[in-house]
Amino acid sequence: MISEFTLSVRRRCGHVAIVALAILAATAAQAQTLEEQYLTERDTMRAILRVMAATDIQMPSRPLANLMGEEDGKALAALAPKLRALIGPVEIKGWQAQKMTRPETLTTEMGSTALDSLVFKKSPEDWIAALHVSTEALLLRWLSDWQKDSRYTDQASRIPTQIASALRADNFYTFATWNDSGTETLAEIRLKKRPEAKHLVALLAGRTQDLTVSTPDRLIVTAVQGGLVFIAEVPLKMKFGPIKECPVEGEEPGSEYQKCFAAHAPEYKAYIAAAKQAQELYDTLPL
Repeated sequence: MISEFTLSVRRRCGHVAIVALAILAATAAQAQTLEEQYLTERDTMRAILRVMAATDIQMPSRPLANLMGEEDGKALAALAPKLRALIGPVEIKGWQAQKMTRPETLTTEMGSTALDSLVFKKSPEDWIAALHVSTEALLLRWLSDWQKDSRYTDQASRIPTQIASALRADNFYTFATWNDSGTETLAEIRLKKRPEAKHLVALLAGRTQDLTVSTPDRLIVTAVQGGLVFIAEVPLKMKFGPIKECPVEGEEPGSEYQKCFAAHAPEYKAYIAAAKQAQELYDTLPL
């Protein structure tokens, strides 16, 4: 089936798009898995959109920004049902099924770094709670692609290529579950893992756009099992107060403060409550 994106791009971009789409069709036909088919189509659509931006394609009385927004929306709409089919039907107690998928854009704009996933919410009014569901194959591809992305080659943007290490990296959550803010983790919580689970990580964290986090305000629980990846982020039920053993020196806490917090937080009631909340959250996931 020819998507609306394909038809629109053919009209607007001429022979460049036709050649790219022909390559897409040939490559997709050789793809052996659903992940390969999905990624081939996504990457081709992404390349076309970025060629459009680079060549400054214009239409009469149509600013490029508006044109790009329209084509980006059509591309995402064409990919969404394929991503849902790839991940499969998912029902999770306490989470509302949403039509949202990630990434939010295939251009180079903010939101383009997100892991390909379905997004569930607790409620439309809850801005913190979100559950991203993806596949292990998509996660591995995302980690591989990250190393090649020329926009993020600096040391501060690095993310490990191994899943176990990546799931403990602040940058992973900043970019893979993008919500226009950076993630800082302060401590890991050890949970009881099911024998069949490949990876399980629970973190006390906060998000910020400029300042360093001194106390966590949310939990992040990430589990990989049965080929699926679940990344749940929820607000803490019990707030953390200051950790008396870890005074904040200067305007913002640094790495030494984070080490101190991780060492002493387990002595506080808020940590015990967070551990219980994290275990209950993990136990609700349909793994």
